Amino acid sequence: KVVGEAGDGREAVRLAGELKPDVIVMDISMPELNGLVAAAKLKRIAPDIKILTLTRHTDKAYMRELLQAGVSGYVLKQSESTEMIRAIRTIADGESYLDPAI
Repeated sequence: KVVGEAGDGREAVRLAGELKPDVIVMDISMPELNGLVAAAKLKRIAPDIKILTLTRHTDKAYMRELLQAGVSGYVLKQSESTEMIRAIRTIADGESYLDPAI
């Protein structure tokens, strides 16, 4: 169930504090706060929250930085939509998920 939607990283952090979602699907490229900075802030205010990064970047350096910031999964925008659904379910169950294309 979708409980909220944010237009930028700052709003994502604010809404997460209010709505307390189980999983956040977040792009790396966002105005105000990029996905990396927003993910790090989210993990500080809500360490149990699961964050799935949705991106077009296949560069493993992005992935490593995000994983170090505390994201639970990494899915490519160019992958089939079933990958995102699989990733959401996987991280909601407490496991990590990396797009098979990476």
